[in-house]
Amino acid sequence: MRHTCPLLLPLFALSFTGCVLSPKDLGEEPGTDETDGSGTGQTDAGSSHTSATAGETGQVSGGFDTVGATSSETGQVSGGFGTDTATDGSFGGCDLDDPRFTCSEPMACDASLGQDSCGGLDSKFDEHGCLRASCTTHDGCLQSERCHVPALWGGCVSSHVGCEDDENGVCECFTTDDCGSGGYCVPGELWPGEPRQLAECNGSEPTDGFMLETMAFALADPDVLLLYVQTGGGCEQHEWSVCWDSTFLESLPVRVRLTVAHDANDDLCEALISDTVAVDLTMLEQAYQDAYNTEMGTISIGVADQPGSIEYTF
Repeated sequence: MRHTCPLLLPLFALSFTGCVLSPKDLGEEPGTDETDGSGTGQTDAGSSHTSATAGETGQVSGGFDTVGATSSETGQVSGGFGTDTATDGSFGGCDLDDPRFTCSEPMACDASLGQDSCGGLDSKFDEHGCLRASCTTHDGCLQSERCHVPALWGGCVSSHVGCEDDENGVCECFTTDDCGSGGYCVPGELWPGEPRQLAECNGSEPTDGFMLETMAFALADPDVLLLYVQTGGGCEQHEWSVCWDSTFLESLPVRVRLTVAHDANDDLCEALISDTVAVDLTMLEQAYQDAYNTEMGTISIGVADQPGSIEYTF
């Protein structure tokens, strides 16, 4: 959960020199990831560059690729900061065996950049300026880490990143201008968790107020619906869940109304806070298939007491 007062910034908005990626523009086709064959990982189109020098921000936001050697002993995919101290074959904690990162020093990070800077959930760099390890499951990360897939949470991060020294020995990184669907390892305390399962409403759901800003489907999994919500608070942990009353409303296409249960835990503060509620719609798909005896279909989904709807096709 992020606290923003009085202005609300776009959720998971990632930006870097020469390119701005919008997390809610999830319908765009991902870009391509091609190399020039030089072995440097340089992209020939749609890439963005940023250099870290003294006095500069050094921020590179978004992205990861799937390149990396896997250790048979730990399951750790090569790339990123794997230990608390430097070990053999690394400097400052960075993995020198990662083909994406050939710099002689880590990226310079500026802590004032906030969550999207090095070490933040939406950054592919850890707090040391090293590339985080690519992953597809938690097994690809250290025991204290989790595999974070930004596209499951409305994030838009590039599918490829590479870093190398420029002619002055400054670590320069580039990213492709697209939205990737893979993941990278983050500390367990940063990980937002798995998408919620759609539950069956029982009439006892908490009904604290909120506003639904928009809805979108996760780029990495079209069965995951992302609900971008806003509410007042800032002093307590807010709890969210989503349920359905098992009723299909006959129309073309058929409609359902989901209930977003919100428990503010008596939060009396008045800051404007934003959250992303991710819900797995697999149960809804199965119920439709059973009810209409078909494998494919479209459902118009709305949220009770909130405007707007979105079509779910499977």
